[in-house]
Amino acid sequence: MKKIYYLLLALLATGFTFTACSDEDPFETVSESDFPMILDPVFPDRQSDGSLPIVATLNRDQTYELTARVTPSEYTTVKWYVDGVEVMTGLEFSALFKAGTYNLKIVATTTNGQSSYREGTLQIDPLDTDPWASTVNFERIIAPGSKSRLYGNNLNLVEYLVIDGQRIDVTYVDTGSENYIEYDVPANLSDGDYRITLGDNSGTEYGGGVLTVTSGALMTSGFNRVIKGSEWVITGINLDQVTSLTVGSETITEFLRQSPTEIALDCPNLEAGNYTLSGQTTGGSLSFYTTNGNVTETTVNITEETVLWEGHLYISWDIPDGQDGHLFNIVPNLIPLESYKETLQVGSVLKIGYSIESSAEYHQIQLTYPDWDPRIISVDVATDGVFEYTITQEVYDAIQSEGGLIIVGHGFFLDMVSVQ
Repeated sequence: MKKIYYLLLALLATGFTFTACSDEDPFETVSESDFPMILDPVFPDRQSDGSLPIVATLNRDQTYELTARVTPSEYTTVKWYVDGVEVMTGLEFSALFKAGTYNLKIVATTTNGQSSYREGTLQIDPLDTDPWASTVNFERIIAPGSKSRLYGNNLNLVEYLVIDGQRIDVTYVDTGSENYIEYDVPANLSDGDYRITLGDNSGTEYGGGVLTVTSGALMTSGFNRVIKGSEWVITGINLDQVTSLTVGSETITEFLRQSPTEIALDCPNLEAGNYTLSGQTTGGSLSFYTTNGNVTETTVNITEETVLWEGHLYISWDIPDGQDGHLFNIVPNLIPLESYKETLQVGSVLKIGYSIESSAEYHQIQLTYPDWDPRIISVDVATDGVFEYTITQEVYDAIQSEGGLIIVGHGFFLDMVSVQ
């Protein structure tokens, strides 16, 4: 990642020089022309969605230690990289990390230039009393010179944050229903990814994860689907730079509303279906956010279904009860319990749009009732998509007797809930 200033609290050991493996080692060779092999550690395969495996999970007060074993050892150098930055050379690795998710890469290179590597993700958890910034929506994608916010735990302890070496004072906000810190993004930040720290009034600093800075126009939500004949609202970053949108063969240059964070327009008069969506800005092509990277062309679905909710909310039963994302309440929050039969009928198709959180160990969507019992359906997912469930007579009746209908699970962002 560009411009990442990863923050190691301490590097507790330095690299050691190599010696040849013993004669008893059946894998050792003595030729520098042999291809280098990392015998230890052995990392798991990539996850089903193609993301790197999580190779270790530990608390931020625990030292991460690892020893490499390679062949041909006499002719091989091992280097250790964290977030793409070389941090150690040698067989031994030992470090204490601030809370966050880190990329760890081990590269073995022989004297004749051949290389092999192991790569994975380190998950470093905060302590219960630490301030920590979670991910609720797209608040980690920021524009230079803008105001932004971070959600999380114990944020009332945070006095400042540090990004790209710059200390920024923050304001803690508690509305009763949610709490967060607000801050001004420095105007001089270049596009790229930045690891941040959170500081308290004693000067102690904690991991804050990674922020992505973009100076170009980026649409983050609302662009994938729209109801025919409705007002189409799209949110994102630097959207005041957008000059046109093209849906299929129709180009729109006038909008109902336009600001740095939102564009509103009338849905084009097209038949229901899927259409190619692209756009132009004052600086070139418009970008659209996806979990696999930003793209300049995507697909929008014009539908006649009823969209109940759109957003980008991380769902995990690891989130404490009472906080956003522990569960998502369809009935009675989106649909009042006393009138749910006007919206949901037997045979109605409930559609749940989701995107994968690639760093999670697994990804599971469950539909259930407020007491979480019985579970209506549970499905494991591996790629972004839309999960569809047809309402049965049993579920239709049970919504009333059980007092509602909720979505729970782990490892995914909820992007849309609709009924057809």
